[in-house]
Amino acid sequence: MATENLDHKRLMFAVVEFLQEIGKSDSSVDIEGLEVACQVISSEFKINVQDEAQQKQFSINPLQLPQIFNLGLQVAQKNNQTATTTNTTSSNANLDPFEKFLKKLESTNFFNGVEKGSTEYNSRLEKAKQKYEQKIAQDKEKAEQLKLEGNQLLTSKEYQQAISKYTEAIKYNPENAIYYCNRAAAYSQLGQHEKAIEDSKLSILKDSKYSKAYSRLGFAYFSLEDYEEAINAYNKAIELDPTNNILKDSVALAKSKLEEKTPKNNDLASATASASNPGGLAGLMNNPALKASAQKFMQGMGGRQMPPAGGMGGIPNLNTEGGEGGPGGLPNLGPGGLAGLMNNPGFMRMAEQFMSDPSIAELARDPSVAQMAQQFLSDPSSMQNMMQMFGQGGNPQNQSEDKQ
Repeated sequence: MATENLDHKRLMFAVVEFLQEIGKSDSSVDIEGLEVACQVISSEFKINVQDEAQQKQFSINPLQLPQIFNLGLQVAQKNNQTATTTNTTSSNANLDPFEKFLKKLESTNFFNGVEKGSTEYNSRLEKAKQKYEQKIAQDKEKAEQLKLEGNQLLTSKEYQQAISKYTEAIKYNPENAIYYCNRAAAYSQLGQHEKAIEDSKLSILKDSKYSKAYSRLGFAYFSLEDYEEAINAYNKAIELDPTNNILKDSVALAKSKLEEKTPKNNDLASATASASNPGGLAGLMNNPALKASAQKFMQGMGGRQMPPAGGMGGIPNLNTEGGEGGPGGLPNLGPGGLAGLMNNPGFMRMAEQFMSDPSIAELARDPSVAQMAQQFLSDPSSMQNMMQMFGQGGNPQNQSEDKQ
């Protein structure tokens, strides 16, 4: 069955080119057999090596198929070697540090010529343990020296160099929680708080009782304005260091920042509840943010304070650029009704001013408020009700009392 797969076509195009080249350069091959093979491949894959358009699309020249084949073999062999090395490395990774040290000694023929379990083997094993302990002590001493150098750089505000010193220290002693914690401090000073969080967590992993690691973690979260996580980290640090007043102050500050963010969410939740409750539009009108902005909007129409409902000239006649309103302070919607009002430039200009209020813009993003607005616009009487409500000084409650 013929195929339209472009990769297959490209490969078969290269095969046909290679077979034709073989036919020209090697007199020992069956020329007629090669030609038949080329015809079958060309027919099956709908290719023509003489076609210039297909040459541009499918030919691999100046490369030759044998070159690509040999390159593929080299890559495959290299991958096999890498896989073997990886497996060996993975096996060594599962060994404890001393066993790894023994593996290295074995590679130097340290146990060469002695039987495992023999007196000589055990004697050499004891020497190996002593060498290992000496190496560990030397590595820890070197790591401590690097930490001290890092601390000096941190004090001098050379934060990147400090990070390098702490990283070296970790190589010599990866089990010390302090090195990760100090590096976290340097990352925070550079504003790289995500890395500081990673190092703080590594420090906690090495020593879950290290209070300063939780403190560093809290600071990094605080800097990213993730105040809830900052509070959690600081509280954990206080559990481990209950007399630390700096930690307590940090928790208080994080809580204060969290509370500063909360009112915005509460305002929106309040608006949503008003729009969704059984009171419908009246409930929405009781929203403080909306009431305040609507009063500004209604007062701004005509450039003066609105009179009580029933007065004359409160809301301008929107059929003109600044005419007076009809009886009761309500707008004359004109023959076009609500649709005409929506197309009135004067009204739309005032509506834009109304929507420019930040509290109203935030409120309008709520889906339930948007649904209420659609219902409001589909019923012209709702608009008149709203204007009557805000005509009484913008207090929907006053209008309800009048009806009673």
